[in-house]
Amino acid sequence: MDSKVTCPSGGKHNPITDDETGEKICRKCGNVLGISEPTDPEYKDRPEAKEGKNFALGTWIGKNKKERKKVMKSVKYVERFDVNFAKGKEKIETYAKAITPQTIVIERATELFTKVRRKLQRNTNALAAACVLYACRQYKIPITPTKLANITHVKKGKFTSIYREIYGMEDTPLPLDKAVNKVRLVASKVGLSEKIVRKAEKILEKIPSSETGSSPMGIAAAVLFLASMGSKYSVTQRQLAEAAEMNPQAITNSVKRLNQVLKKYKIRLS
Repeated sequence: MDSKVTCPSGGKHNPITDDETGEKICRKCGNVLGISEPTDPEYKDRPEAKEGKNFALGTWIGKNKKERKKVMKSVKYVERFDVNFAKGKEKIETYAKAITPQTIVIERATELFTKVRRKLQRNTNALAAACVLYACRQYKIPITPTKLANITHVKKGKFTSIYREIYGMEDTPLPLDKAVNKVRLVASKVGLSEKIVRKAEKILEKIPSSETGSSPMGIAAAVLFLASMGSKYSVTQRQLAEAAEMNPQAITNSVKRLNQVLKKYKIRLS
């Protein structure tokens, strides 16, 4: 094809030669106009160069407005997807660093984000928060959904619902979150002694996990309340509610429930 032939894009072809392959390509329409002697010496040793084949690598993609719209739609989606991925990784790093210096949380949360983002296609910030919450739970790093919501500025309900979806998607779900693992966290915030902490943990060890799993933080606060009663370290339910980042009424309900469980299994506080 001669360069004087009319180009589909208008006017004459405007060829440029690829130094490596020797192909003459029109700058306007992208069609391969022919093959000349390539300047790259290594190219001469290739079979297609010796046989002088023309592979017709020109393309007509986007030759009209309708096709261009199809192509641009896909390109915009890919670009947006990449931007969201970069934003998600950035948010994960920000959220995780505000909770713990352990980089393993960032690594695990990023791995989860990469794995589930195509399937879930949710708000990037909420998905990043859910992945961080899951990673913290997996490595037993204490963080409540309320505190994470304050850190991320994402509504708790948004990322906890995604968290539950991720939980269901994983082949190896997280172990049951136990109240005994929350005792020291709550106790440290209200200044309870090691003696009270050990007493509370000892009480919980006698109770099946199935009885305390629905609200581990609430049960942890409740057992500390009961374990500290009558001692010089006694604390109020309101103080424990603030430490557990829960509503005082929720702590009251947990105390009532715990008393019923203790009675059921005949466990004494002393």
